Amino acid sequence: QSKHGGRLGEILLRLEKLNHEDVTNALAEHLSMEYIRLDDTNKINNIDMDIARLLPENIAKRFCLVAINEVDGKVVVVMADPLNVIAIDTITLKMKRQIKPAISSPREINRAIELVYHGSDLEEEQLRSLVEGEEDSILSEEAEEPDISGEEDANKAPVIRFVDLLLSQAVKSRASDIHIEPQEKSTIVRMRIDGVLRSMVPPAKRMQAAVTARIKILSQMDIAERRLPQDGRFKIKASGRDIDVRVSVIPTIYGEKVVMRILDASAIDLNLDQLGFESGSLDEFKRMLSQPHGIIIVTGPTGSGKSTTLYSALNYLKDPTKNITTVENPVEYRLAGINQIQVKPEIQLDFAKCLRAILRQDPDIVLIGEIRDKETVEIAI
Repeated sequence: QSKHGGRLGEILLRLEKLNHEDVTNALAEHLSMEYIRLDDTNKINNIDMDIARLLPENIAKRFCLVAINEVDGKVVVVMADPLNVIAIDTITLKMKRQIKPAISSPREINRAIELVYHGSDLEEEQLRSLVEGEEDSILSEEAEEPDISGEEDANKAPVIRFVDLLLSQAVKSRASDIHIEPQEKSTIVRMRIDGVLRSMVPPAKRMQAAVTARIKILSQMDIAERRLPQDGRFKIKASGRDIDVRVSVIPTIYGEKVVMRILDASAIDLNLDQLGFESGSLDEFKRMLSQPHGIIIVTGPTGSGKSTTLYSALNYLKDPTKNITTVENPVEYRLAGINQIQVKPEIQLDFAKCLRAILRQDPDIVLIGEIRDKETVEIAI
């Protein structure tokens, strides 16, 4: 140290006596502190983005640290220098929570910082390079068109990676829906973010059928059936959260169109006061909800917040003295203390039949997911 100057770990790295992992591991043992490998894909994917983004990016970069989750009421903050008292005081003051320091290498932390604050940009670049690489390889093949419509092709790495990246980007962008739309000579991919459809990086046209097949496999649909509409669902884990993905596939003249609805139960805030109502509108809505009799109809375009508004209203009304029942297709979020019924058209269990049965169940409050026919309207009114 006296010869080269600086910290011992940095000197050993410069002299290539040890690698980053060895130095960080030794420091963790010396400090009796947890070493968190942020180059581990599972660790990266399980970062709680809501917790991580409580810290401004400039503080994370300034002190080379990143918050990853909350355990037992303490925020786990991975630091390159866990002995930096100024850094710990700054983030404690900023987050207004107790901090549990852990250690990782600066290289791993900087990569995690990029993911936390610029994750969507990174994934869009990955999608773009994946698509361009796949397109180049296809264009360099012989003119004969390969068969990419079946399960075997759908399990090829580029297709799996494309679908995984697309879902990951949707979750991080807080998209409500993903649309994959086949055209004559191209494919359109769009995500509905804040109620508006935004164009994303599409797969090469030659990947389209395999991407659709991959999604149908995940949703447990019949991949051989391309003539009829199909519905399915599957679960993914992102940022430590379980997320439901509801899938609808319909045939079009250029192939199957896919729409995936992203249902993140942990992201929904069922508090009427937090929905963005103006104070006068909120007071009026609460007054309407408090009436002993009546009907409230909530309308709006896809992604406008109808379900969130309805669920928040039920959460506001929920009380041990009330019998609350819902009829939905599908049940988007499961609510404790409320009886939720899933419509099943395949066995003739439709909205009207459910409503007739509910009326014999001594209900206080009924939520109807959709009113599409005269019989349902008559029973509702």
